[in-house]
Amino acid sequence: MPCLMPPILLNSNVILIDKACEAYQIGRRLSEPIPCVGGLLHRVYQFDTSKCQFVIKFLNPAICSRPSYLDRYRITECIAGELSKHTSVINAMLYQNNPFFIFNDETVMVFSYVKGKPLMQKKIRPYHVKQIAHALSKIHQANISVDNAPPVEPPSETLFKITSAHFEISKQFQHSLPMLEFILKNILKYEGILKNNLVISHRDCDPKNVLWDADDHFYIIDWESAGLINKKKDVIATAIYWSLDDSFKINLDHLSVFLKAYQEENPNVICRDEIEAGFYGFMGDWLGWLEFNLLRIQNNLESSEEYSLGVTEASKTLSAIPVLLTQLPEIISESLKCFT
Repeated sequence: MPCLMPPILLNSNVILIDKACEAYQIGRRLSEPIPCVGGLLHRVYQFDTSKCQFVIKFLNPAICSRPSYLDRYRITECIAGELSKHTSVINAMLYQNNPFFIFNDETVMVFSYVKGKPLMQKKIRPYHVKQIAHALSKIHQANISVDNAPPVEPPSETLFKITSAHFEISKQFQHSLPMLEFILKNILKYEGILKNNLVISHRDCDPKNVLWDADDHFYIIDWESAGLINKKKDVIATAIYWSLDDSFKINLDHLSVFLKAYQEENPNVICRDEIEAGFYGFMGDWLGWLEFNLLRIQNNLESSEEYSLGVTEASKTLSAIPVLLTQLPEIISESLKCFT
């Protein structure tokens, strides 16, 4: 899902890119940084240097304001490094043994450039679905161990205490409250399942976080959400993401392809409760994204790019949630066929 507009490049950003080139010893910048359209959280640019091509990610200030965010990035990039032994991963480059560089209170991450792009939903074919299912299976079978891996996030009730400063979003949110409370109730109902049978995984391996090159080789990017997750939830959530169309309707053929391909590599038995738990865990991720964007609206000026993006994403999320909810019976039915 692309941004409505490319991120604005300030002169201070260009200075920081040049400082990063010096720090990482990646050569002198030769080209104007080009915005990478598609990021919904951070500002990302591609640029050429005298040595090669690189990508730089300016971390969102809302993320950088969180306690221990630097430790979180150290750990998640360590996870990416470990899992790069099992599947195709793009890691952040290291500066003084850290996966980030800080200058004038701004934090950036630098990556080697890969000539690839995320697939639009309508471009996803069974081949792509199968490749990601096999990759997820390998990640789960690797069963890596990383100290202080981010735990399963408990459901947050902060969402229900936010007052949106945007009239239309506020109206849409109030109308959706009973449905959102219903989802939270079911997340709590299945919390016992979701806290068990844990593996370390990407936790957000949807189409926007996978680049494909001209030869249909893939690279999994953006590992900042990596951590512990219930294995069945990870399978169900990732299968749904790779089966959605632009209107949030699920292509059951793609769902079936994903689940069967995962089973080929990593046979599992799954019961109805585990499917429902995985689905509501998946919906919990949408509640988390809604919460982030409502706070984005609340904490930014109306004229800012962040405010506009918050409005767009909050509205889109509130529209998507009821469409997704109505499809649970079909997801259960198709999943049970694949896991028996």
